[in-house]
Amino acid sequence: MVPSTTPGTRPAPRLARSTTNDSDEYRSMLAAADLSLDVSPRTSGKFHGSVQAYAIDGLAIMRVSSVEQDVARTHPMIGSFPTEVLKVLIEREGSAGIRQHEREGILSPGCLTIYDTTRPYDVRQFAPFVADAVLIPRDRLPIRNDVLATLQRTPLSATTGAGAIFDSYLTQLWDRLPECSAPATSRLLSVLVELLAAAVVDVAPEPLSDHARQVTVMTWIGMHLSDPDLSPPAVAAATGLSLRYLHRLFAETGVTVAGYIRSERLRHIKRDLENPHLRHRTIAAIGAQWGIPDPAHLSRLFRSAFGLSPRDVRHLA
Repeated sequence: MVPSTTPGTRPAPRLARSTTNDSDEYRSMLAAADLSLDVSPRTSGKFHGSVQAYAIDGLAIMRVSSVEQDVARTHPMIGSFPTEVLKVLIEREGSAGIRQHEREGILSPGCLTIYDTTRPYDVRQFAPFVADAVLIPRDRLPIRNDVLATLQRTPLSATTGAGAIFDSYLTQLWDRLPECSAPATSRLLSVLVELLAAAVVDVAPEPLSDHARQVTVMTWIGMHLSDPDLSPPAVAAATGLSLRYLHRLFAETGVTVAGYIRSERLRHIKRDLENPHLRHRTIAAIGAQWGIPDPAHLSRLFRSAFGLSPRDVRHLA
């Protein structure tokens, strides 16, 4: 059944579930949904493979099931199909051995690990399996290499602590994303990245560089732009940073925290005003949705930023 939509919404991008009994077709399905990989079945019996995925804004979640197999991402594949992506793997059924940089680990049900798709790796599925994968652009979660090494040697539990919260949220996404619009899907996947960052903190208390913290803070701000009380002190308190450190992080970007909040709000409002599917919404309602409820104040900010009023922007779109 196709999910119902309301005016001004778009269904979430969805790669319909694909199933095959041919290993070459299965390899192509993985490449279309994920990355260029070399797949070698480890059984002479009947082959089967299934792939399902959602992808938006560079983020993707996948569910894969198949027979026991060896999967490799090689130097030639990386050269032909370069990516700057981290891959999270959660084994649901079966067990797998993972090797990268001569580091080896065993992934059993209820565990997750992360590996770097810019470097060669091997995954050996020892039995028929079901696994979830999450693909995250490296700049959305710039984890230090030593933290990746720790996770590869000792996978993170997805049944306790922050890892369990991440896993539970991922399971809910699979159940509910068919009901969500593309903008909602984008935000929900961003929350998934934040939950993963929290789970990684359980492994390494300081896993993120200053740049990574900056990206994390910007992601949090993006999820709370609708709050008219969003301010530097509120951001610092919510992200566990001192106000002084928060300002220092943003000083490196050449923009203040307040300036970044303002520019992001204006960018979203301008985008919505230019969207023909949102013509039915008033300018005031769109401004309020993004944390600027005062129409006069919004008009002044628009003229300063774009040289046009919000009404002019909508008229010219």
